[in-house]
Amino acid sequence: MQTQSVSREIQPLADVASLALEEARRQGASECEADASLGRGLSVSVR
Repeated sequence: MQTQSVSREIQPLADVASLALEEARRQGASECEADASLGRGLSVSVR
């Protein structure tokens, strides 16, 4: 199934974004956000 394949592919990306947010909070960030998307490749954006 296509949906299951996408879910398996994006989960590691979501995990990395979550770790980045946790680290930002740990270091005292007053605001943080992360965006994960799946297209032709994988990318993570963290602010």
